[in-house]
Amino acid sequence: MAEHSPVPDTAWLISLVEKILDNAISPYLLRAEVSELAAALKSLGHEHPEGLSGAAAKGTLTANGLALAPDMAATCADDAVRTIMFLRGTRAAIADQYAQGSGGPVRILYAGCGPYAILAVPLMLVLSAEEASFTLIDIHPESVASAERIITALNLADTVFDMKAVDATGYLADPDFLADIILTEVMQACLQTEPQVAVVRHLLSQSPSALVIPQEIRVDLVFADPEVEFSATRRAVAGQSAQDGRVYAGSVFILNNEAVFSWKNVSGSYLPGLSVEVNHLPDDRYQPMLFTDICVYQQYRIGAYESGLTFPRMLESAEKISSGAQLHFQYRLGDNPGVFIAAVR
Repeated sequence: MAEHSPVPDTAWLISLVEKILDNAISPYLLRAEVSELAAALKSLGHEHPEGLSGAAAKGTLTANGLALAPDMAATCADDAVRTIMFLRGTRAAIADQYAQGSGGPVRILYAGCGPYAILAVPLMLVLSAEEASFTLIDIHPESVASAERIITALNLADTVFDMKAVDATGYLADPDFLADIILTEVMQACLQTEPQVAVVRHLLSQSPSALVIPQEIRVDLVFADPEVEFSATRRAVAGQSAQDGRVYAGSVFILNNEAVFSWKNVSGSYLPGLSVEVNHLPDDRYQPMLFTDICVYQQYRIGAYESGLTFPRMLESAEKISSGAQLHFQYRLGDNPGVFIAAVR
């Protein structure tokens, strides 16, 4: 059997996390540090250096979407801007909640923690048990076991209230741990495929006063020339202005607390989206695309091309969309969730 990798020096790891959390440093300059962090957590979490195998190598298709396999979930840590902005935003949210609280630790429910608990363990290293208390859940027992090994190796158990292997959409909140913050990133671009919407909807129903991170996810309809939009030059300029060769039509779906509460009495397989009117399109090269904008918390945002979560996707439509058309959108729930055009008028 292969030997375990050496345990990273805790002081070095804390220094690394503090650098990643430093708002004065651009996330684009910290890719190496995020890779070092992920490698350190991997060395602590996996029983075998080749990673998880067997049943853990397969994703789980749930009634509410695809739950990524642990090894695939682990690669999300390599999405540096995503990891950094989530960590910075969550830390800021914890600080704000603690300042407004009743004196106890801020209770964070982290749903879909994956094998590294990458959005929680770094914060546990720099926050005390008096400031923050985490509950970690994941549908895959292998991920929970890996996260537990990391937390044990780093002596962080005092910052953890509970850890459970459970589908987040079936999780029952502990009455002694009603979350102040619900932290979950189980999503793909445009809120397709994975169960982010269903998870947030379920967890917020049990802790309605909780702050959800991401605070808002917005899916926008944009018309652009795919040849230009998906060129190497365009992709290299993250967050490039929507006025640069794009026609912005409007938001078609928004996930935030207000939206979730508005769906309280909605049953069935569809959630209401928004309607947009298509303005003048320059020519036939302009095709409908969905863009994703993520507000992690306040000023901590992830825009187009800054993360795999915000790469634009082509919008499939059975009808040709022309200038002047009114498009009405819905969100499909179930095992293949996503935004779609419900009607064209």
